[in-house]
Amino acid sequence: MSVTATGIVIIILGLLLFITSTKWLIGLMVFFVPFTGTAVINVGSGTTGSAIQPFMFLLILVYIKNFIKWSFSDSKLKFEVSVYQKKFHLYFSLFSLALCFSLIMPTIISGSLYGNISGRLGESLPIVFFGRNITQTLYYFLGVLFAYTVFNYAKNTDGFLFLIKVMGYSTFFAVMWGMLELICIKTGLPYPTALFNNNINEAIARGESVLDSGSRRITSIAAEPSILAQSLVIYVPFLLSSIESKTYIFSALKDRLLLLLICLAIFLTTSSSGIISLALVFVIFYLSKHESIRVKAIKIIFQIGLIICGVVMGYILFPKLFEELFLNKSQSYSAAERLGTITSGWDNFLHYPVLGVGWGAITVNDLFLKILSNTGIIGFSLFSMSLYFILKQHLKAYAVIRDNLTAFFVNRSTFLALSLLLLNCEIAGFSFYFGTFWLILGLSIVDKTKLFNIHAPYLSDNVYEYVSERKNL
Repeated sequence: MSVTATGIVIIILGLLLFITSTKWLIGLMVFFVPFTGTAVINVGSGTTGSAIQPFMFLLILVYIKNFIKWSFSDSKLKFEVSVYQKKFHLYFSLFSLALCFSLIMPTIISGSLYGNISGRLGESLPIVFFGRNITQTLYYFLGVLFAYTVFNYAKNTDGFLFLIKVMGYSTFFAVMWGMLELICIKTGLPYPTALFNNNINEAIARGESVLDSGSRRITSIAAEPSILAQSLVIYVPFLLSSIESKTYIFSALKDRLLLLLICLAIFLTTSSSGIISLALVFVIFYLSKHESIRVKAIKIIFQIGLIICGVVMGYILFPKLFEELFLNKSQSYSAAERLGTITSGWDNFLHYPVLGVGWGAITVNDLFLKILSNTGIIGFSLFSMSLYFILKQHLKAYAVIRDNLTAFFVNRSTFLALSLLLLNCEIAGFSFYFGTFWLILGLSIVDKTKLFNIHAPYLSDNVYEYVSERKNL
């Protein structure tokens, strides 16, 4: 186990904020979510190596501070949830329970079934219970704690908008660091890998990701290019909604400039899943607008036309890169690896369809097949129902918040971001060991009608409350 140089700085900064400001401690935690290639502490090495990421360390500090504060006060710990939130919490809790029960499956299987454990092409190893099952489960529950921390802080308007702005600053930093990486690639200058690409796991790109042709890809502060693209593209719905509703996150100019930089950075990652997600977000955005089908169709066709023109211009300027990206990706090594994990995961599910083969037992680069193969039909059903009620909560809120521009912006942004993230995870895989999914989930759980004190009978008539009181010892 070793503490990185960047980790020392984060530890010191985290402890200072632990003493002085909970708001900025949570803000720093959210800021470091895209830093998936960064480690505070490295444990192990090679494929078994893992890291405590910055957001994980800061999350632990947040919980320690909250526990101390609650232990020595007379304040009540109060949870108030709407009917859709109650159903989400119920199904999500049951899914987490099913996930834990699935851990008995590797012991039952005990090597009688083979699967793709690491995600490498052609790998087939006996499925048994080992350390990976525990670490993957710990990563999952850390993510759940992170989502509920975000949810709890974002339950008031100031907290919610503060976190959206912090996400913007973090996204901007990721883009600028990616541009620095591009400059280093083009000029031959040394890239400062040790600062933000110091995760010890050998699967981490560490600023050295290349295409099959040998062309370098932009990784920035992320574990690999596709993860960078995912963390960038989920902020696009917030910017599109802010520009369209004129409820700007920063300003009219800054929001538009950041949107342009994000699109450029996603193309520089050459991530197929990122570029497809970027195209999808524009389509979904215009489909969600309250306009006639004809107007929506015209705008979507116009956007598709712009994308095609961009691809053509890119091919004219960078023919080799675009051939690698759009024509050869389906035959690339990474595409074959992903397809291999999917076919192997489906085969494993067919052998054990009820509880799956156990959480973390195999790698599957597909969100819903990951859930299906690892936790079975039981886990898949519960996970799907929990997501259904969160998405339904957003759709139901649309009708009553349309006149409040800020509320409409927030509800629309989180709905689009969650929908887009699910589609991206379906293409690229469920990266539950990073913070992006849990951050968006935490923001999505918040009832936007209650956030802005808007009466919504179908959301507010049935409110459930749990109160726990702790007295001074």
